[in-house]
Amino acid sequence: MIGIKRITVIRKFYPFILIIAVLAGLSSCKKEYPALPYNDIEQFTIKDAAGNDIKASIDGSSIIVYYPPFQTVPDKVKPIIVVSEGATITPESGSEVEYKDGVTFEVRAADGSTKTYTLKALVNQPAPTIEVGDTQLDYGLSITGEYLLPDTNQTKIFLINSQNKETQVPASTFTEFSASRISAPIPAGIDTGRYQVRVISGTHNIVKGSILIGPPTLSFDLAQETVKRGGEINITNSNGALKYYRSGIAAKVRLLYSRRDFVEADIISTSDTEIKVKVPADFPANIITLVVINVEGNDNVISPLMGTITVTD
Repeated sequence: MIGIKRITVIRKFYPFILIIAVLAGLSSCKKEYPALPYNDIEQFTIKDAAGNDIKASIDGSSIIVYYPPFQTVPDKVKPIIVVSEGATITPESGSEVEYKDGVTFEVRAADGSTKTYTLKALVNQPAPTIEVGDTQLDYGLSITGEYLLPDTNQTKIFLINSQNKETQVPASTFTEFSASRISAPIPAGIDTGRYQVRVISGTHNIVKGSILIGPPTLSFDLAQETVKRGGEINITNSNGALKYYRSGIAAKVRLLYSRRDFVEADIISTSDTEIKVKVPADFPANIITLVVINVEGNDNVISPLMGTITVTD
């Protein structure tokens, strides 16, 4: 009876013993897989200014991004990065980083091995073409061309004098600014002479010239409406151009009293802002006269018509 009871107990616990044995066997057969050694960037994507995806080209350890032309290039971006299975990346995907050459990313594989990638931030911009010609101080600078970036942070203009001194044309003064034209006044401190023009637009640097910047257009005003015979006519210049032409002013000024008739009046004195002219004592009285000054300069003869003044007794 004792033997029969023992056999019954063994049979009762046999299923549990069998399960334990199977589990032990499975445990002894479990394989140990090595940590994955892959540390690649599989995809690198940023957004452009319009919210469109830009996918980088991965070339070896370089991340090459071509930013679209004619958009403002951002200082920082938030790349979405896909790496190898089990790997991690620093900075993390979605983190804000500077958008410039040399920014690095480190990918660490599951086995601890690392690989460093370097960003190459390029702008997919065609090379601009520009044309610029001679001008005058009061006319300003006019540049025409193609593929200029209409962004004052990316397009800059400099004037270079004969001593290679550069003066930047302030972007705040641009009166016309597009991908094909820039207009701006000549900056303060620039005098007449020959200059080269440097245009930096995006990644491109273009130098044109030399161009001649001439004096401003000469214009005059009459300080009075009437003058007596033998008196003085005061002719003023308010835009500072007279100083460039003083050496070319003729010795006499013509006072016209008909379409063909005139008297040459002597110049009493000149300054950078004024010319004084003596009306002849025998000039016809009560005549409305047209004042004409002949000025020679820059191989041209300039004869500004001054307006009229009445000569009285």
